Amino acid sequence: MEVKPGYKQTEVGVIPEDWECSPLGELCTKIQDGTHFSPTSGRGNYRYVTSRNIGYGALDMSSAQYIDAAQHEAIYKRCDVKKGDLLLTKDGANTGNAALNNLDEEFSLLSSVAFLRFDPKRHIATYFLQQILSWEGQSRIKEAMSGNAITRLTLEKINKLEYPYPPLPEQRAIAGALSDVDALLDGLDRLITKKRNIKQAAMQELLTGKTRLPGFEGEWEEKKTEIGLIPKDWDAVTLESISDVKSGKRLPKGYYLTDNVTPHPYIRVSDMHQGGVDLSDIQYVPAGASSGISNYRIFVDDIFISVAGSLGIVGIIPKALNGANLTENADRLTNLHCDQDYLFYVMSSSIVQQAIEAIQTVGAQPKLALTRLQKFLIPLPPSRPEQAAIASVLSDMDAEIEALEQRRSKTQDLKKAMMQELLTGKTRLVVPQRVKKPEERKHNWAINEAVIVAVLANHFGTEQYPLGRKRCTKLTYLLHRHIEGDADGYLKKAAGPYNPKVKYKGPEAIALKNGYIQKYKSGKFSGYIAGDNIVQAEEYFGKWYDAGVLQWLEQFRYNKNDELELLTTVDMVTQELRKSGAAVDVAAVKAVIAQDPEWKAKLGRSVFSDSKIAEAIETVDTLFG
Repeated sequence: MEVKPGYKQTEVGVIPEDWECSPLGELCTKIQDGTHFSPTSGRGNYRYVTSRNIGYGALDMSSAQYIDAAQHEAIYKRCDVKKGDLLLTKDGANTGNAALNNLDEEFSLLSSVAFLRFDPKRHIATYFLQQILSWEGQSRIKEAMSGNAITRLTLEKINKLEYPYPPLPEQRAIAGALSDVDALLDGLDRLITKKRNIKQAAMQELLTGKTRLPGFEGEWEEKKTEIGLIPKDWDAVTLESISDVKSGKRLPKGYYLTDNVTPHPYIRVSDMHQGGVDLSDIQYVPAGASSGISNYRIFVDDIFISVAGSLGIVGIIPKALNGANLTENADRLTNLHCDQDYLFYVMSSSIVQQAIEAIQTVGAQPKLALTRLQKFLIPLPPSRPEQAAIASVLSDMDAEIEALEQRRSKTQDLKKAMMQELLTGKTRLVVPQRVKKPEERKHNWAINEAVIVAVLANHFGTEQYPLGRKRCTKLTYLLHRHIEGDADGYLKKAAGPYNPKVKYKGPEAIALKNGYIQKYKSGKFSGYIAGDNIVQAEEYFGKWYDAGVLQWLEQFRYNKNDELELLTTVDMVTQELRKSGAAVDVAAVKAVIAQDPEWKAKLGRSVFSDSKIAEAIETVDTLFG
């Protein structure tokens, strides 16, 4: 297959020409696994981390045990895992799971986990985490394990795993973009969990009558029943008193389910999920077998419950399966004398689910006898309207949770698509080479800056988040540093570097007058967005600058204003130090900032901490050399 221009064929596939491909052993400064001897856990101050604590992209320390200092020191001397290291599961069912160590504390590792340490001046650990978690990355791990009797990655094989990578700025941009989606997924997970917990609490209140809905309050008088306290006007009733509990049926001897569509679909326990039935793999009763099991069908007005294997799956069938045959491993509640949805929620609640756990038979396959199910007690409000009202509240909660789950699924699909594009270089976030210098300009400085302000407003401002002056100033500074190697006219102002001439000497006024930009306010955000005549500004920009300039600036799209202020401040100080022949380090940068009356207050802000200044120095070195 012909490789398109700008790309090359490698051991891991087609990648951009300016990307490299290397084994982890060459990319990492250290790769080491944990102790091969299990310590004695119990009391102690140091966590003991195993493969079960390494999830897909995240640490789960909820089950981590503790060991004493003596054991930890012996393990840590060999395996000194540090914050920022990448943790990779190398043994067991979770082999290939990986996460970044975001803990400030020391902890010990078992041999089922290895840590990978990258030099941050050359490689971004978060980027390689995304590579390992990608479909291609996981495939390489599975290939490395092929032929092993035991699911295991040796340190030798880990060192030989190869991954593609771009220059450092693009690693950082890719890691940032994918981490933003991870943060969104994490937020959705937490919100879904919260909503589920709220629903469980609501079920506990509503299905026991502890909370009565408007219109059904009455005076609270409790009465004791076998299932606990309920309102005096409620009853504890058996399932057989409000429904006919009937079993399903297996196919007659000599017949087998078929994928060929017939008029008689067959619902198995494997098709069931809490609330309903998955239609994706429905099988059918073959011709000639339906008459023998025609009395064991289920209808849309019924409720099913699994009674063998996976017990307690409760649901209502969709209209498409009305009259389908039901497996012998499930029962159905039919001829209901109560609200169907209310009964579904009671059957799904802890009231019934805990009863199932308490009386199920124990054996190769857990079972729930029909005669026992018939005797199950449930709380029942006195009227169908109250039953329906309770079910409606819980149904609304389910709809909200389902909408969030669908949103999460779409976001996960987006993440997979982004990984496929970004981690292979098919889509680039950073221009692959230094952009060309602009043509000789036959226009003055003010016109030039007016066009830059307009183009930045068009590409980095929206009606929801207009481009503010502070952010625009920092992006303009970075643009000039990237193209010309210097940013003339920028001064050490409080929020600086800042060029006052842009505001007071014409460029912003020119851009407004020419219709390149317009002032805009959205809630607490104010700034500039594109004006009616933005096309003219874009045309000028296209003549004077290479398109790669904007591609290069994309790496800063998701940086906060404070982060851009830190970066540009450190860059300006770095240039000053280098011109004077002084060394560039955190102490020297802080000294320059502290000496300036307008800048010294910056050092009191958390964004100008020693660690963040050090990180900014590294970034400046990468961006501008």
